[in-house]
Amino acid sequence: RAYLDQARSLTDAGQQTAHFDQAQRDLVKAQSLNPLNPDHTANLARVYSLWAAYTTDLQQQQARLETSDKYFRQALAIAPNNVRLWNEWAYLADKQLDQPEAARERLERALAIDPSYDWTYGQLGSLAEGKAAQANTPTEENYWLEEAINYYRQSLAIPGEAQLKYTYNLALGGALTQLERLPEAIQAYQAALLAAPQSSSAWRVHETLARLYALEGQLEPARQSANTAFSLAPASEQPRLQTLLEQLTTAP
Repeated sequence: RAYLDQARSLTDAGQQTAHFDQAQRDLVKAQSLNPLNPDHTANLARVYSLWAAYTTDLQQQQARLETSDKYFRQALAIAPNNVRLWNEWAYLADKQLDQPEAARERLERALAIDPSYDWTYGQLGSLAEGKAAQANTPTEENYWLEEAINYYRQSLAIPGEAQLKYTYNLALGGALTQLERLPEAIQAYQAALLAAPQSSSAWRVHETLARLYALEGQLEPARQSANTAFSLAPASEQPRLQTLLEQLTTAP
């Protein structure tokens, strides 16, 4: 874990590779000492998944993703009722291997094991949004957006990590905005800020709120949100937000 944490913070590719490689060797040793502990095998899957994310060579990246997939399969052979592992394996399939149907199958397995795990519903919502993006008709798109909203709300109804609540409130707000259900979208973005008020991307949420309030004709809340976004944003974003503020200030 220490080598992985250090690898994340490095910018030199050679040093980063050395740290990933050392983490892999240590985990293989741990696995050999206790092959029936699923944590060691699952951690090897996580190493290769993260390593792939930092890999620019596409062939190497694919090879590491396939190795990660193999280790997740082995870990779940040891611990078939581990819902988090099913979710992590589904995330790998959806977000890194572009295998949404495999991801769905794994999430359905997780749901059958434990229907009270919030991440499962959140990922199912993300898959439904992916379906909406690929829809051929507005009716089909709206169907999948409604599915996504339903899953996100089920996820948010279950107590869980603040970062997941932040992520899925943002996703819920986005889906509601696409359906032009703006008051509900505003509530979702507000809930995201309550879940993680110190998030580094909070300024973006305030900017989104400013624009939604403006569309709803609520200019004073729009100005307040825009001001907050400006105060929290990096300097490179402030000129654009200053323009938004000026537009809201001069609006009737």
